[in-house]
Amino acid sequence: MLTSFRKESFTAALDEGAKFAFYSRSFDAGRVELGGNTDDGLSGGKGNYIVAVAPLPLLKQPAKATLDASLALLERGDRDRGELLFRRSTGAGCGKCHSLDQTKNGFGPNLSSIGLRANARHIVQSIVEPSAVITEGFNQLTVVTDQGKVFSGVLLEESGLTLSLGQSSGERVDIPKAAIEERKTVPKSAMPEMAETLTLQQIADLAAFLLSMRTPLTVASASTTTAPASNTSPATGFGVKEQKDRLRISLSSKPIVDFVFRDEKILRPYFANARLADERQVTRNHPPVKDVDAADHDTMHPGIWLGLGDISGQDFWRNKATMEHVRFVKAPTTVDGRLRFATECRLKTNSGESLCLLTNHFTLTARPNGWLLVWSAEFRADERPIVFGDQEEMGFGARVATPFTEKNGGMIRSSTGKKSAKETWGQPAKWCDYSGSGPQSGGILLMASDKNFRESWWHNRDYGVFVANPFGREAMKQGPRSAVTIAKGETLKITFGALIHDQREFDMSAEFAAFNIERD
Repeated sequence: MLTSFRKESFTAALDEGAKFAFYSRSFDAGRVELGGNTDDGLSGGKGNYIVAVAPLPLLKQPAKATLDASLALLERGDRDRGELLFRRSTGAGCGKCHSLDQTKNGFGPNLSSIGLRANARHIVQSIVEPSAVITEGFNQLTVVTDQGKVFSGVLLEESGLTLSLGQSSGERVDIPKAAIEERKTVPKSAMPEMAETLTLQQIADLAAFLLSMRTPLTVASASTTTAPASNTSPATGFGVKEQKDRLRISLSSKPIVDFVFRDEKILRPYFANARLADERQVTRNHPPVKDVDAADHDTMHPGIWLGLGDISGQDFWRNKATMEHVRFVKAPTTVDGRLRFATECRLKTNSGESLCLLTNHFTLTARPNGWLLVWSAEFRADERPIVFGDQEEMGFGARVATPFTEKNGGMIRSSTGKKSAKETWGQPAKWCDYSGSGPQSGGILLMASDKNFRESWWHNRDYGVFVANPFGREAMKQGPRSAVTIAKGETLKITFGALIHDQREFDMSAEFAAFNIERD
């Protein structure tokens, strides 16, 4: 039995007098047959043996795994082997920093619903190239103390006296701020790269396990770590129910809007069927209802959206190019009555080539006359320079409910005092409001942030659409042709707001001021 085993130098003894010797051996994958409990093969009184089996620690691989090679093997991934890699400290050790329990958080992002939030490519890339796309708040922070000690990890919390880091070992270190000589945030993920440690098969196994993590998102409260049971909406405040393609958002237990992040026909994220908490529809029905709504532009005007008809010649308004949903950067969370979440999109050309990265941050807040949506979009030219062209169809838009259109007696008003689609079309303004006229009507106040790179001109129509457009200077007849370029590695951020409101009179300038506070 002991053939090919190595005798270890340590022994163990029991109080009763029994002694144990230890032997070790490494085995290749497959069936292992140890044999009987004798050294000489003869029967008789012999000692028993105990076997302890443990996976070998991961070793550096002769060749570094690549993203494409890992993806090619993905179909052969084994979920159960992947779970062992995730949980064991001698495996990939992911469980040291990442939680699979929605009610508990680790140092890294919670992965309980990663299979719903991210596609296979993103998961594999996070394993082999963790610094390619870094989740907000998880950059590596390096701290040097006055004793020459160096610590690196994720910033967990910071007070006036202490800075706390979560290290990749799963340990927390608390550093007195008085002892810090240098601190630096580097453009690198705090997650260790596994491309030199895991084999291609192990990467496929780990990805298969993570893709199986599909616990629906619940809305977490800042005052508790326990998620609402059954993902239900609270009696007051915002609630969220996640489906495979959308978030169904409610206010005071009443559905108010769907955030759609995957759609086979509409190739960009959007909000559909926005309504007030009294169930009054404020955007056009999506899809349009026959004999009730005009059916024009049903895939271009789905409700509330950010559409751009020309980014480096690619059309993200008419659904020719794609804003592909990658993941939720921030899961839906309520803090101080505000619902916040964030998504990441990969912009792709009509031929499927990667163009740039888009991170969307969303905040929903209840207001006296309805509710406010703030949409902040940050474009990152991570692979090449990109250019925003000059068109009418470039910006933040909404399509009001059919009864509220100007054709049906509704009214458009702008911050400049101008009224009607004709008077406000092409004109600069901080905000425009499009509302119905009856006692059971409502409307939408669209707003452009003062912090955007320039003012917005307005593409307003009497059939119900209106758009804040900071790009189409020539198209809106306001000057020479515009071309806004983002150099490789740089970003452009634009922020807009949409107040969904009832028919009661209110101070639109005051709501614009409230939007600017929420925006910050």
